[in-house]
Amino acid sequence: APMEVQQSLGARAITYDALILDAKLRQSLVTTRSLGRRGMRVAALEVSSIIEKSQHVPTFSSRWCQRAYIGPAYEQNTEPFLTYLRQLLSTTGTRVLIPSADGTLEILREHREELRRLTHIALAKESALAIAINKEQTLRTAERLGVGIPRGVVVKAEDEVSEAIREIGLPA
Repeated sequence: APMEVQQSLGARAITYDALILDAKLRQSLVTTRSLGRRGMRVAALEVSSIIEKSQHVPTFSSRWCQRAYIGPAYEQNTEPFLTYLRQLLSTTGTRVLIPSADGTLEILREHREELRRLTHIALAKESALAIAINKEQTLRTAERLGVGIPRGVVVKAEDEVSEAIREIGLPA
């Protein structure tokens, strides 16, 4: 079936197995391909600010993407994006929502309970997610478990970069 790009939400109800957010990202494309090859119906969503910058959205070009949705940007104000997402989830019967970027991840975390009434969300429990998104805590846990971690230096100001490069070396 040919992929359709849709900015407004039509009245026609279609059920998708998954709605992939952050369609501009490679991991969204890989997820779409993987699910599509398994016979699942997949739609993708990207925000209008990306489209306005004439950025290519690889996931929209995938033969596995059943429909491409363009929603409002969320950088300045998340409410229009959330309203659009709620309506999209309600009208499509999407079974699972899959984020791929920190921005949408934060929005989903903040509105998890409300959105879970509309669909399943591909997110770990909040306690596990809090560790996973905290780099320092993740590295401490990895080190404690004996997992090799690269040497690192925290740089908080531009004048600390030279010293960090001397300590770690290049490439960094």
